[in-house]
Amino acid sequence: MTESSSSGIAAADKRRSTRVAHAVRILVRGTDALSQPFKESTTTVMVNCYGCQYQSKHYVQKNSVVTLEISHSDSKLAPRIVRGRVIWVQRPRTYRHLFLVGIEFDIPGNIWGIHSPPKDWFPHPEDEELVIPVYPETDQPKEPAPSPSIALAEKRETAPEVHRTSQQTVERAVEAAVGKEMERVRRQIDAQLHEAIEGAVNGLIERVTNAALDSVIEQAEDRTVASGGEAAITAETNPSDAQISNRRRKTQKQKT
Repeated sequence: MTESSSSGIAAADKRRSTRVAHAVRILVRGTDALSQPFKESTTTVMVNCYGCQYQSKHYVQKNSVVTLEISHSDSKLAPRIVRGRVIWVQRPRTYRHLFLVGIEFDIPGNIWGIHSPPKDWFPHPEDEELVIPVYPETDQPKEPAPSPSIALAEKRETAPEVHRTSQQTVERAVEAAVGKEMERVRRQIDAQLHEAIEGAVNGLIERVTNAALDSVIEQAEDRTVASGGEAAITAETNPSDAQISNRRRKTQKQKT
């Protein structure tokens, strides 16, 4: 049982292009009879320029709006999205069958990728190429050649501009040359300054090292002299046994 009468469908078919049995994968988005939004992947049964019929497990009401996403045969191209209106719904005969939904597009045209469609089919407006008419050029009157006086005046007006441009070019070249020379001089001064600082630091290090060595040597000599004097004093104050025996012999000889 359908929601629209057979006479209504027949009248609508008269206004449509030839229908073709063609299965195309489509993605349908809409709102069902319970006002619940749905998204369904299904397949078309019949197609033409004005719409299609597809199977669905969702019951939609007549005149409700749905959106179809139709994939291109070329996977590199983005899917085409069209909007349509439900014009009739055929209920399933058994619970194992699906609804059959008829859609009428808002903008008709061949969007199904059929390369050899029926004669009454026509391209979709988005696929039509914009043709810009090209009109032949008409013979336009040529401009008269400027008189010698006008050409001379234009040349005089152009001469200062050329001179100004040449002067600016020379100034830029001089600036670049001066900048390059200043950079070379700066690098040379930096190298000489670095060399002078390095020499001064090395001389200072050498002088400090020599002074430290002289101080160490002088202190060592002072310590050696002091040690020798202490040894002599110790020998005089603390005579050995041999020296004591000699002194005793000298004393006995003097007595005799």
